[in-house]
Amino acid sequence: MTLSDDEKINYLKLPLSFYEPNRKLASIGVTVKNVPGALASVLDMMGRRRLNVLGLMSSGVGALEELASNSIIVDYTDAGESGLKSVVDELRDNWLVTDVKLYQSEIPGYVINEYHQAYSFLFTRAIIVVDVTLLGILERLYGMLGKEAMAAIFYHVGLSAGKFVAGKHRFLMEDVEDCIKMFAKHIKALGYATSTSMVKTTQGYELTLESLIECTLVGKLVKGHTSNYFRGSFSGYLKELTGKEYECKEVKCINAGDKWCVLSARRV
Repeated sequence: MTLSDDEKINYLKLPLSFYEPNRKLASIGVTVKNVPGALASVLDMMGRRRLNVLGLMSSGVGALEELASNSIIVDYTDAGESGLKSVVDELRDNWLVTDVKLYQSEIPGYVINEYHQAYSFLFTRAIIVVDVTLLGILERLYGMLGKEAMAAIFYHVGLSAGKFVAGKHRFLMEDVEDCIKMFAKHIKALGYATSTSMVKTTQGYELTLESLIECTLVGKLVKGHTSNYFRGSFSGYLKELTGKEYECKEVKCINAGDKWCVLSARRV
């Protein structure tokens, strides 16, 4: 799947690396105090010094945390080496800035986020995996094990993942109903689906997922109802959160001719 497969999706292009062979690029790591206007002052100064910001990644901070780290990819072609050095020197003199590091790649025109050494989400290490990699793994596994075995494996892997996420959400939020709504938002936040909605029913909950990545990829290999990982994840999440058993079925699926995937969780 490539970006051209669905032009209706508003993609966020992750600013992880840039390659502009005829331009001068650099990565500047900046940690600022967690106060209003700190990052804005950094970006404003860069603009005045003729540095064009191509990408920005900020480490999420809570209201009570004191510092926020940022990786800023800049094009300093117009500013030149002296202009870039002036920016770094000025940042080091800024009372709102606690740390500055400059990274210039040995590959002309190519730069990555060097400042952050790894990614994290929900207090655990996170990595970025593209859909082509996932499809390659799925092709091999489905070819070796078959549809039924993969459905069972994916369900139980999802079950464990759902329990893990529920534990993290419960630590963050006391209200159970808000946690369940957060689960739907969590799926969207990680890019597993382009939109999500959670509805409480008389017997449980119904989760609607648009462009679900699991079914988008598995649909290239098999047809029918194919959301097994998220069916398990939804069941595991509800069980861990409420202490009660839930049976989750995929009642609609894009691989069964439906417009979107719908998971129905019913208390048993």
